[in-house]
Amino acid sequence: MELALAGRDTNDRIIIYGHLLQLATFEVRRRDCRTLVMSTEPAAPEVLDLLRGMGHLSIQDETATVELGDYTRLPALSLARR
Repeated sequence: MELALAGRDTNDRIIIYGHLLQLATFEVRRRDCRTLVMSTEPAAPEVLDLLRGMGHLSIQDETATVELGDYTRLPALSLARR
């Protein structure tokens, strides 16, 4: 699955990004996967903090890998189930 986010910087950008990452994680769980991979090139430091909160984060070159572990077992939001 590929997720792209484009738009202007706003005060709520990190909140929107966090919600999108959470929805992507629910789909990862549905597909029985445990790893999320993304480019770090456009990522702001607060986005990397979000990823660290989701699981073990490793960064090599311009790629971030998150081992989601228990994060994928969190209950999905009712909105994500629709």
